[in-house]
Amino acid sequence: MERQEIIPFSHGEQLFAAAPEPKLFLWVEDAGHNDLNWVAGESLTEILQQFVQMVAEN
Repeated sequence: MERQEIIPFSHGEQLFAAAPEPKLFLWVEDAGHNDLNWVAGESLTEILQQFVQMVAEN
């Protein structure tokens, strides 16, 4: 998870900690800023679907 080269991983952690509920996260081992969709695969699709559902319900 520390592989991030463009935006430090710690920035994402800080933003997540500061965000109000409800919230979701997807930490992807060995993914960088520009290859998340390839490395995360189906996990990214699933979390995005959960996010859309969460937004629709609120």
